[in-house]
Order: sequence, then C-alpha cells, then structure tokens
Amino acid sequence: MSVEKSPSTGGGGDRNALSQVIPSALQAIRKTVKRNCIPYEEIPCQVLLSATNKEGKLDLSQWSLVATNDCIHAISCHNPGEIIRLNLSGADAVTDQGIQSLSKCCRLQELNLDNIFRLQTGLERVTEKCCAIRDLSLCGCLGLKAPQFASLGQNARGLVSLKLSGCRQITPWAFMKLFEGLKLLELLDISYCSLVTDQEIKLLSESARGLRRLNLRECKLVSDIGLTFLSQGCTELVDLNLRRSELPFRVTDVAL
Repeated sequence: MSVEKSPSTGGGGDRNALSQVIPSALQAIRKTVKRNCIPYEEIPCQVLLSATNKEGKLDLSQWSLVATNDCIHAISCHNPGEIIRLNLSGADAVTDQGIQSLSKCCRLQELNLDNIFRLQTGLERVTEKCCAIRDLSLCGCLGLKAPQFASLGQNARGLVSLKLSGCRQITPWAFMKLFEGLKLLELLDISYCSLVTDQEIKLLSESARGLRRLNLRECKLVSDIGLTFLSQGCTELVDLNLRRSELPFRVTDVAL
C-alpha cells in the first residue's frame, strides 16, 4: 500500500515573513481608518448638522441609539430656523436637557418624541416656546406625569394631531385638562390608555368638535355612553378604532 503525501513546501521561512508583515499591515490600516472615517458615535453631530432636507425635515430615528443631548443641542443651535419636522423616535439617551434645547426651533411644526422614556419637564419648555407645533407624537413616553400632559392643554392649543398611544399613566384629571384646551384636534390616538373613561370622552366631544380620526383601541373603560357623546359632539368623525382583545366589551351595536 502506498500513501501519497503532499509535497513539502518548506514554508517555515514564509510563515516567519508573514508574522512580521501582518502587524505592520494592520497598523497601516488602522491609521488609514482613523484618518478617513468618522467614529460611529460622532456621526450625528458631524454629519446631521446639514441633514435637514429642503422641506425642513430632519429624521434622527435611524440614529436613535447614538443621539445624545449634545447632538440635539448642536443641531438646534446650528439651524434652528430651518427645522420644521423633527423625528427623535427612540432616542433613549436624550433627556429633558436635550429636549429643552429644541425650544430654539421656532418654526417647528411636527415633533416625534416616541419612546423617549426619560422625557419629563422638557416637554413643557418646548411646547411653550414652539407655538407653531401642529403635530405631536408622544407614544410610549412613560416618564411623563399628569402635570406634563395637562400642560399641553395650555401650551399647545394649536395641535391638530396628537398621538399618546401606550401612555397608560395618563390620569382622568390630566385628560380633562388636556381636552379642555385642544379645540383644534383632528386626529387623536389614545390607544392603550387604560384610564380613559366615558367622562373624558364627553369632555373631548365638547371641545374638539372638528375631530376626524380617533383611536380608542384597548380603552376598555369606554362604553356606549362615551360613543353617544362622540356622535353628538364630533359630527365630522370618519375614522374610529374600538378594537378590544378581552372581555368585557362595553361597546355594543346599539351605540354603533
């Protein structure tokens, strides 16, 4: 029996040469990358300062993991008059300090702060100074308390669209103060706001008579009584979401 063996290449010398070349090559690559590339965590401040498009829209949701207070402050100082639509959805690192700097954006009309869990008093400052805001989204902002929601009824009276989905902490008192001031609402999303009742729906129907779209998904305390109030006050309503996943269903075909 014969066994064929691969011919010996005598590669000992080659391996020694490679062991000397590779470290120097890697070092050269690192220097090139460091010289020509922007660190990922610095991208928002370095690049997004000029990222606002012609319509004044700046979408930072894709940078939500690295957006910081310093980033928001730099952007708001660099071109405050150019930003009309701003999306900060999911920017976990942003706090009240960063949000407050947005008060310089006097032309801001649309603001998305969804799932910014550490947002609290900064919201009051922005809505007080940015009187042009018409569209505000605060879905999943669990750090907000009743006084912050109530302040919207006073500071953001020009709101046409308000999204509060998942804000289960909103109390009936906060809803009352909120609805009293928002008379121009056309779209309201309070899905999964489990504390809203027929009484708050009554206040809404008396105030926002031009309401056209309303999301009450999983608002299990709203019953036929609340829908009756809506039918009497919000006569322009064309889209109503009443989906429920569990019993009891307080809404029946009678009200619909």
